[in-house]
Amino acid sequence: FWERRLNVWDLAAGLIILREAGGLASPIDESLDILGDGQIICSNEPLYETFLAVVRNAA
Repeated sequence: FWERRLNVWDLAAGLIILREAGGLASPIDESLDILGDGQIICSNEPLYETFLAVVRNAA
């Protein structure tokens, strides 16, 4: 899952649920805070690094 232009209130509860379920999340732009610009990548652990690279290279 990836999404652009989310607000803090869209992210906060979802990030808690995701992380409690073992998922990983990070901002698309690694120089920004995960809640800062509303662009986020989420995945399960086995796919995370590959998915992160694909989305960041396409951005």
